Amino acid sequence: MHDEDDLDDTVLRPARRRAAEPDDLGDTVGSADRPAAGTWGSVGSGLPGGAPAGSNGASAAGSDRASASASAQTSNPAARWTPSVPVPAVRIGDRVHRLDRPVVVGRRPASPRVFPGAAPELVTVASPTGLVSSSHVRFSAAGTSTVVDDLGSTNGTVIRPAGAPPHRMPSGASMVVLTGTVVDIGDGNGIEVLSPFTRAVPPVVARPSDRWPSDTSSPRSLPGPRSVPNTRERS
Repeated sequence: MHDEDDLDDTVLRPARRRAAEPDDLGDTVGSADRPAAGTWGSVGSGLPGGAPAGSNGASAAGSDRASASASAQTSNPAARWTPSVPVPAVRIGDRVHRLDRPVVVGRRPASPRVFPGAAPELVTVASPTGLVSSSHVRFSAAGTSTVVDDLGSTNGTVIRPAGAPPHRMPSGASMVVLTGTVVDIGDGNGIEVLSPFTRAVPPVVARPSDRWPSDTSSPRSLPGPRSVPNTRERS
């Protein structure tokens, strides 16, 4: 038995509640139904990892479209084709030279030591009497126009415009010429300036197979009606 003094010293206190543990919370909130952190994005985004709408998904879609477009251009030759820029041309003898780079014409043409842009094309012409200088004249394109430069020739250059009287070009001069102009550098060497929008076609020499069929190769005509001899007896 306890004494009354012992009972007086005893104080009754309510039992202390322990802190909630994760296992206890698991019993209250369904943890299996709750997505883990960083697994699903915000409501309505529909993107994993909490990424905002229009970031990763849009980038992936754009990359797929770019890859599809590049593969289509690679597989389709027409998609890679680009029309060429029209440039004038010159006819020297029976050959046509496009002026996508300068053309130097002479008896023994040589490239200048310093030249801007692409290296010029060298075209040699015959000059039995020596009227044509070694590097006589240069043709170049300025847009769709043709520029003629006399390279200090000894005998000069004669310009023959279409429908206009000819005139001599001073040595070392430069001028713009029109389509149809013939540049005469001597010894029968006339250089014709062609339009950038006209395709120059050399004259075609007729071959035996290209000629019109002769009478011998035509189908045989049907024989006409035979003449009936007059067998009527005289009275």
